[in-house]
Amino acid sequence: MTWGAKIQGVENQAPEIQAAVHEGVQVGMEALGVKGAEIVQQNIATPYEGRPAAVAFGNLMGSINSHFQWAADVAHEIVGISPQLGADKYAAPVETGARAHMPPPESLLLWVQKKFGIDDEKQALSVAFAVAKNIAKRGTQGHQMFSRALAELEPMVVPALEKNIAIALARHGFSEVGA
Repeated sequence: MTWGAKIQGVENQAPEIQAAVHEGVQVGMEALGVKGAEIVQQNIATPYEGRPAAVAFGNLMGSINSHFQWAADVAHEIVGISPQLGADKYAAPVETGARAHMPPPESLLLWVQKKFGIDDEKQALSVAFAVAKNIAKRGTQGHQMFSRALAELEPMVVPALEKNIAIALARHGFSEVGA
């Protein structure tokens, strides 16, 4: 799911104006990316539709980042998952849910110990097996942390770009017509 905004008429302007507009777009997009990452982290940390927060160890929240890039005169701000903490392996099923399947109970062991406060590994493995059987029957529901953030962020796009382009133009000595 993506959104976009198109700035028209810049290609016919002086190179200095084009550079200022590009600067404003980049600053605005980067600010939107930071805000988007914050919203995703908040969505992970809060309950959703009667389900508890999607956080146990904080790896998923700690993996959320944003980065800006230009590609063929199109600005992209990407809010995503960094692979460094391993959350990239399970972020998609947390976002969208997972079909019914039998996960290996061992892969749930640390989560079960943390979530249920079980120190005894044998008891934790027994609970992990029960959780895995439940997932095998029903799958999991998604937490929609990215799609909810995108919906919240979308109305902020145009105002953020307008503001930051205006600031960049002013910083480069350009002012409003008639001002």
